[in-house]
Amino acid sequence: MKTQRLGQSDLVSSRIIYGVMRVGGAWQAAGAGEADQQAVATDRILEAVDSGINHFDTADIYGGGRCDELLGAALRGRPGLRDKVIVTTKCCIRRLAKPVVGSGEWYDMSGQYVRDSVDAALRRLNMDVIDVFLMHRPDLLVEPAELARAFEDICAAGKIRWFGVSNYFPNQVSLLQKCLPMPMVLNQVPLNPLDVDRFYDGTMEQCMTDGITPTAYSPVAGGVFGTGSKPWENHPRPDDVNNVIEVFDAVAGKYDATRTQITLAWLLRHPAGICPIIGTTRSERIAESVKADAIDLGREDWHRLTNAARWYAGYVPMTGSKHTRR
Repeated sequence: MKTQRLGQSDLVSSRIIYGVMRVGGAWQAAGAGEADQQAVATDRILEAVDSGINHFDTADIYGGGRCDELLGAALRGRPGLRDKVIVTTKCCIRRLAKPVVGSGEWYDMSGQYVRDSVDAALRRLNMDVIDVFLMHRPDLLVEPAELARAFEDICAAGKIRWFGVSNYFPNQVSLLQKCLPMPMVLNQVPLNPLDVDRFYDGTMEQCMTDGITPTAYSPVAGGVFGTGSKPWENHPRPDDVNNVIEVFDAVAGKYDATRTQITLAWLLRHPAGICPIIGTTRSERIAESVKADAIDLGREDWHRLTNAARWYAGYVPMTGSKHTRR
């Protein structure tokens, strides 16, 4: 698999990242015991490694910390593997006590909470150092100077190699970047055929200007753009989604590729160096996905796909087509 340097860091990542959010919790809820859950998680993580992926994404909120534990144990199970991979994890999302009106989450980027979160992540992962630590969502009460001091302390203690953010808009990135003593190397954002706002809000341009690598979570739109899938039941716009799927399938056919592969190749083609984060728990989907970086997607075909996604988002009409958007 092709690789690229992450931002201004010394880390070299596979173009595709494996996200472990789904390796915890779901199987447990289905009745699997801890040993079974670890065995399945380890199998998927090692399959990702063997397919060429060397970068894994997790967070404290995933499975209530269980995903961190599963990832750490899987990497320890193969001697020398930890030194060959990149581990990215996150903090900041907390839960509100009930009763709750609106969101049940709040976001905490206070200095002490970030320090404590790093220590907790290291314990769960059973690691000495985390390669990249992200602020999961922006805290509107963040005190940049306070956060900068926390980052300095954490780095000085050798607990973290590099920092980044997730779900940040350009103005929020600029504020933190101005105050922090080190460059941020990642901005993890939602980006897929049904959510292309980050192509048009300045995020990609800022990443290219400031040397930040964008990573894209939910790149196949929660599985909708997975090969053979269709809009989920009760989707509010199933016909519109199917119109976009039709375009992606047509371009995939031209390249003798699957829908999953052409969707990932579409993201990989962008000059900002987007690294999609796949989250599948199926072996065949991992094997399918990693082949996307071998597709040399033509410029016109990239724009054909993008225009379909823009049409869904309401940016442009889909001209020269039978499709009309309500």
